[in-house]
Amino acid sequence: MHLDRHVRLWGLFKSDKSLDDYLTESATFRMPYALRRLFATIMVFCDCANIRRLWDNHFDSMSEDFGCTRDNSLRIEQMVLRDISYHLTSIGKDIRHYGLPELHETERSRDHYRELTEELNLGFDKDHLKIVDMLNAEQVAGYEEILDHVLKNKQHLFVDGPDGTGKTYLYKALIAKVRSMDLIVVATAISGIASSILPDGCTAHSRFKIPIKLSGNTMCSFTKQSGIAELLRRASLIIWDEVAMTKRQPIEALDRSLQDIMGCE
Repeated sequence: MHLDRHVRLWGLFKSDKSLDDYLTESATFRMPYALRRLFATIMVFCDCANIRRLWDNHFDSMSEDFGCTRDNSLRIEQMVLRDISYHLTSIGKDIRHYGLPELHETERSRDHYRELTEELNLGFDKDHLKIVDMLNAEQVAGYEEILDHVLKNKQHLFVDGPDGTGKTYLYKALIAKVRSMDLIVVATAISGIASSILPDGCTAHSRFKIPIKLSGNTMCSFTKQSGIAELLRRASLIIWDEVAMTKRQPIEALDRSLQDIMGCE
């Protein structure tokens, strides 16, 4: 867990009300999963007299990305608890000691959140934030355009250029910037060598579960309820390096799968 730079100064929070106000303010600019991480940080590092009341006051903000309704409210509560529990576990704490609603642990739920939790716990190289100052004019234009798409939830962009034109340099700057905003980046490439250059990258076939044998209607080997599906739904930026070298079938398989899990065409 990356200790929030504000909460690190927990001496500033003299009462539960100050923590309540801080979470209320944070909800105006943080994504729900970032709020859950912040809530876990407060649980551990701040002296909160009534953490259950804080939970009740901010549950709606922390669960917005799970689409809570009357019919699935208990399931959503478990999902929020599980996410907070993972953050606590990463620093050796047990959610059962904090007086929150009971977490019902199952093997399936652990598997469901493994990919998402691993991604949320990734850090970023602060030196990569400085790369933007060294980009050329074309790279800066691409950097700003892609960030605009990320912040406004726009559709895909295609970045092309010969070897040695600095695409990986651009990707590193983008990955650091987006992750520094508490947003999720899925970084992939076709080859193992190229993926190893990307921060916390992996091959596209591995990350997207693309089958070896592909036909005209093949989809990736993950379900709507899987951890991979949840990760992709909540990703703000998906990078597929070397995609221009890829045959169309793997791209179409991922496209069909993304449409399926997102419920769009």
